[in-house]
Amino acid sequence: QAFEPNGTGSRVLGQKDFYDRYPSWSLMGRMIADTRQAVDALLACEQVDPKQIYLVGYANGGSVALLTAAQDTRVTGVACIAGFSLLRGKGDDPALGGNQQYWRNFGLMPRMGLFAGREDQVPLDWQDVLAAIAPRRVLVVAPQHDQYAEHEQVIKQIEQAAHIYSRLGTANA
Repeated sequence: QAFEPNGTGSRVLGQKDFYDRYPSWSLMGRMIADTRQAVDALLACEQVDPKQIYLVGYANGGSVALLTAAQDTRVTGVACIAGFSLLRGKGDDPALGGNQQYWRNFGLMPRMGLFAGREDQVPLDWQDVLAAIAPRRVLVVAPQHDQYAEHEQVIKQIEQAAHIYSRLGTANA
């Protein structure tokens, strides 16, 4: 099954005036809630194996898939394609903007803007999210020429999370 979270595809107009309607939410939070409701709907179908719920996402959809799996243990695994860049720090390429893409460029997590100029103080980064998913399976496809993420930084975050998987005896997951 596939669906489009609020703010994407045929639901792209869901972004319009989102923060006027829901000032205490984030669009990313709404997308995660939509994804969790999709998992609810799948699990309500008797032909669905509850041990086979995988999320697949590209770009922001990859971020949504990872964040959802970190919060929802019903998710068996995730495939994330070109789905994240640094949250902490700005990286080596200022054009990528580090966490700016989450609050300034796309408006997905506006409160991340509180860390503008203090990116090293962001309370978590993607290696923490990946570690929270352990020991479940995660596939991360990190393009070498991603316009929003430095390949080396993404690989470094994956390697940091890999230590948790190794400790749990699931290094290949």
